[in-house]
Amino acid sequence: MVCEGVAIPPAHLRVCGNEFKEDAFFLKSARAECRRLTEKLGLTAQSTVLDLGCGAGRLAIGLGDKFSALKYFGFDVSRPSISWCRRHLSSKNPSFTFEHIDLWNPRYNPKGAIRLENYKLPLADASADIVYMYSVFSHLKSPDIALHLKDFRRLLKPSGRIF
Repeated sequence: MVCEGVAIPPAHLRVCGNEFKEDAFFLKSARAECRRLTEKLGLTAQSTVLDLGCGAGRLAIGLGDKFSALKYFGFDVSRPSISWCRRHLSSKNPSFTFEHIDLWNPRYNPKGAIRLENYKLPLADASADIVYMYSVFSHLKSPDIALHLKDFRRLLKPSGRIF
């Protein structure tokens, strides 16, 4: 699918809420997230962004629309979403990487093979300027949130920020 010349995922992969099923709204929200990170967190073309729970690439679409060279790492438990992102977004932005993580989650990945306590995101220490999550912690229990925060501390540069 294409909206305003930009590749967007099919509606069934957009799990953010019903309003995101509408193409123009989805693209507008992607661009708004990019603007928010630029204005609030100092996102630049030289930034490295880790997007945990990237889904079908909404943030990546907004970032790619403005910054073609920044380093972006998207992770999600949804294999179909990651496949779509690789096919349609990484091909346009080689510095955008998408990885499926088979983490167990009772709602989104009940057959997941990996437990969070046995997992660290596969990025170097102090490598991320921004860690971004949209509606991720609202679906986790406190012990899992604490494990993510511990890993984020490892991943963030000293000036890094979490959104």
